[in-house]
Amino acid sequence: MNYSVAKSSEQRVSILEGVARCADAKNASSSALEKVANGVILKTTSPDKEGEMKALPAESEKQLWQEFDAVLKEPLQFVALSLLLLKSTNAGTANHSKVWEKVSVYDGVLKDRSLSAMSTDDAFAWIDLTEKMILERPISNSLYAAHRCHMNYSVAKSSEQRVSILEGVARCADAKNASSSALEKVANGVILKTTSPDKEGEMKALPAESERQLWQEFDAVLKEPLQFVALSLLLLKSTNAGTANHSKVWEKVSVYDGVLKDRSLSAMSTDDAFAWIDLTEKMILERPISNSPGSYPPMCLKSLAILLFWPHWQVRKRSSLALERILAVEESHFAEALADVIFTETINGFVDQTLRKVMQCHQDPQSFTVPGEWDNALITLVALNFPSVRDALWSHIEKNIAELDVGEYVRIPEKHVLIYQCSEGHLYNTEVLEFDEGEITYNMRRENKAYSFRDQLAEIQLRRELAEKKRKEGKLTAAQKQVMEKELAKEKVIRDEMRQMYVAAEVKIDEARAMVAADHLGAMIRTNLLFDYCIPLTRSHLVSKNAADLFFAYRDIAFPHTEDYLDELLGSTILRVIGAHWHVANWHDEPLNSALQRSLQLLNERAFVVETGDDVRQKFIRSLVNMFSSAFQDDSFIFEDIVGATQLTVLYPMIREILSPSSRFNDDIREATLTLLQNAIHRRFLKALLQLVSLANETEDTGPRVVSLARSTLAYLDNDSCDLRENVIKVLSAPQLLTRLVLSSDDSRFAIECLVRVFVARFDPVEAVAEQASQLWYASVFHMRPEMAEPLIDKCVSEVAFVRESAAGATAAFVQEFPDKMPALLDKLEEVRLI
Repeated sequence: MNYSVAKSSEQRVSILEGVARCADAKNASSSALEKVANGVILKTTSPDKEGEMKALPAESEKQLWQEFDAVLKEPLQFVALSLLLLKSTNAGTANHSKVWEKVSVYDGVLKDRSLSAMSTDDAFAWIDLTEKMILERPISNSLYAAHRCHMNYSVAKSSEQRVSILEGVARCADAKNASSSALEKVANGVILKTTSPDKEGEMKALPAESERQLWQEFDAVLKEPLQFVALSLLLLKSTNAGTANHSKVWEKVSVYDGVLKDRSLSAMSTDDAFAWIDLTEKMILERPISNSPGSYPPMCLKSLAILLFWPHWQVRKRSSLALERILAVEESHFAEALADVIFTETINGFVDQTLRKVMQCHQDPQSFTVPGEWDNALITLVALNFPSVRDALWSHIEKNIAELDVGEYVRIPEKHVLIYQCSEGHLYNTEVLEFDEGEITYNMRRENKAYSFRDQLAEIQLRRELAEKKRKEGKLTAAQKQVMEKELAKEKVIRDEMRQMYVAAEVKIDEARAMVAADHLGAMIRTNLLFDYCIPLTRSHLVSKNAADLFFAYRDIAFPHTEDYLDELLGSTILRVIGAHWHVANWHDEPLNSALQRSLQLLNERAFVVETGDDVRQKFIRSLVNMFSSAFQDDSFIFEDIVGATQLTVLYPMIREILSPSSRFNDDIREATLTLLQNAIHRRFLKALLQLVSLANETEDTGPRVVSLARSTLAYLDNDSCDLRENVIKVLSAPQLLTRLVLSSDDSRFAIECLVRVFVARFDPVEAVAEQASQLWYASVFHMRPEMAEPLIDKCVSEVAFVRESAAGATAAFVQEFPDKMPALLDKLEEVRLI
C-alpha cells in the first residue's frame, strides 16, 4: 500500500532498497531498483489500470492467509491485507467470497483507536477496499444495503454533493474525463428517476435478476422486521398499484405486526422510523381496488398512531406531513378512523407502553425527553379559567406536598446523599479498606533483634507502600473483602432509602413548581409553599436542587427576565444567603457580599421614591419593618408592584437573614437593605399595602397569621403621625376583613381589642383620621359591647396624649350607651389611679 502512494523516484527507491535487503539483493543500483519499483507499481498497485500479475506466489499467499485469520485485532493492517487479498483473487471465487464476507461485517476500523492512528495512506487503502467491496460483491448478496445507499443519494441536494457522488460512480464505471456538467446531468437523471421524494420518475421496474432476488428475500425476511419494512417499501415503489405483485406485498404487510415487537422497537433508528412512515403512507394510499372505501388496515392505523407520538421530533414531523398528504386524498373517512384508533389505543395504554419501550431501549433516552412534562398540561388546565379546576389542582398540590416531612429531609447527612449518588456495586466509604497499621508491623516485633531500628523502619515503610499499591490496584486481602461486602450491604440499604425518599419528594416538588409557573396569582396566595416547604428544603442535601427549582418559579413571577439579569442574580444570591446546599454554578464564583451589594443596588434603582419633605416617612418605614418582623414570624403574605408586594414576598427570606440580630453581614449591606425598604414602603406606597390586606382578605382566612397581621397594624393607631394613622385605617378597610376576624377568630381577646382601638380612633383629634375610623366602624357593622369598659379606661391613662384625649371622648360615648356600666368604670379608674 505504501508503494501506491510513492510518487517520487526517491521514495520508490527507498522502499525498494528495503525490499532488496529483505530479499538479500546485493549492490542493487538506484536505476535498477527504480525500474523494479515502476514494474511493481504498474502491475500490482496502480489504481488507474490493471497489471498482468494477479496471483501471488504460493508461499506468500499461504502466509498472507494465515495473517488474515489473525490480524483482526489490528484494523489498519486488516484493511491493507484485505485489499491485497481481494486484488489477488478473482471475484466469485471461494477465497474472494471469504474475504468479502469477513470485511462486510468488520467494524474495527471505526473504533477510536483506529481512527486516531489512521494516516492519509491508510485512508486511501480504506477507500480502495470500500470500492472493491461494492463492485465485487457476491451475486447472492442481499440488496437491502442498496436501499440504504438509495436513501443517501436522495438527500444529496447540492450540485457539489451530487458531482462528488457521481465522480465515484464514474470511476467505478470506467468513465474517462467526465466533466462536472456531464456528471451533474447524470446525477439529476438518477435522482429524478430513482430517488426523488417529490415526484415519481420514469424508472419503475427493477432489473429482472434483482427483482427475482428481492422476491426471494421477501419470502424469507419475515423474521427481520426492519429489513421487512425496507424491502416491502422498495417492492411497493417498484410495482404498480393494482398489479398482482403489488397486492401480494400489500396483503402481507397489512397483517404483519413484527415491527411492534420489543426487539424491533429497541433496534429501530430514526431512518428505520422514516421507512416505516413511508410504508404506512403507501399502504393507505395504494390500497387494492377491491378494498372497500373508508376501510383501512388496522396495523397501518395503529402504526401511524404510534409514529405521530414518537419521541424523536423529526419522526413526528415526518409523520404529520404524511398524515396531511393522506387526509388530502382520504378526507374525513381516514380522520375519523385514525381518531378512533388513537383514542382507543391511548385509553388502553398501548401507545404509552410502546413509546416507553422505545425510550428505555435506546442508549440515550434523555435525547427523547420533552422538557416540562407537567408544565404544558397544567398551563392548559389553568387557561380554561374554571375556578373549580384550579382549586382542585391546588388542593392536590397542597395535599401532596404536605406529606413531606421537611425536618426529616433536612436532617439527611451529606454522606448518605453521596452514597446514593454512587453507582450500585461501587464502594463509597473506602476508608474501611485502609490497611491496619498493626497488621503491617505484626511480624516486626518478633524480628526486632535481627534488624537494626533503621532497617525495621525502612521495611515498615516498604510494607506500607506495597499495601497502598495493592489497594489502588484493587487487590484486597480476605479480611478486606469481607469488610467490603459488609460495607456494600450497609450502603445498599442507605441507597435504597435515599432513592425512595428522593422519588417521593421529586414528583411532589416538581408538580408544585409546574403549578406555580402555571397560576401566578394562586401561587402568591399560597406562599406557605414557599416559606414552609421550598425554603427549608433548599437546606436538604437530597432535594436542594429540586427545591431551588420551585423557588425559581416564584422568582420568575416577581422578577421576569430583564437585560440586566437581575432575576438570575437574585435567584443565586438569595439561595446563598439562606444557606441552600445547591448553588447556581455560573453565579457562585462571585463573593457573596459583592453579589448582595449589586442586587440591592439594582433593586433600589427599580423602587420608585416619592419625597415627602418630612420625617414621617422615616418613622413609617421603621414601623413597617418591625411590623413585617412580627407578621412574618411564621409565614408571609403577598405584595405587588415594582418592588412591592410580590417582589417583597420573594425577597423576604433574604431580608430577614440580613436584618436578623445574628446577621453575619456588614453594616453597609444592612443599610442598603433598609434603604430598599425605605424606597419601596413609604407613605405613597399605599397601593401595595392595600393589595396586601385585600389579597389576605380574599383568602377568607381567620387563623393566627391574619390575626397577627391585623393586631400589628392596629397597634400603629397609637402612633403620633396622623398620616400613619390615616393610612393604617385605609389598609384595614378591606371589605368585611375586620368583621370576619371579630366574629370568626378563635382569639377571643382580639375582638375586644379591635373594637376598642377602632372606637377610640373615631374620636381622634385629627378630623381626617376620625372620619376614616367612623367609616371603617360602620362599614364593619361594629357595635359597642359591655366588655369594652375596662379596656377603655386603660386607654384613658395611655402615655400618648392624643390617645388619652380620644379615649376620654370614647368613654363618654360608651357611658351614654351603657349607663349601667358607670360603677364598673369608676372602680376600674380608681384601681388604675392607685397603681
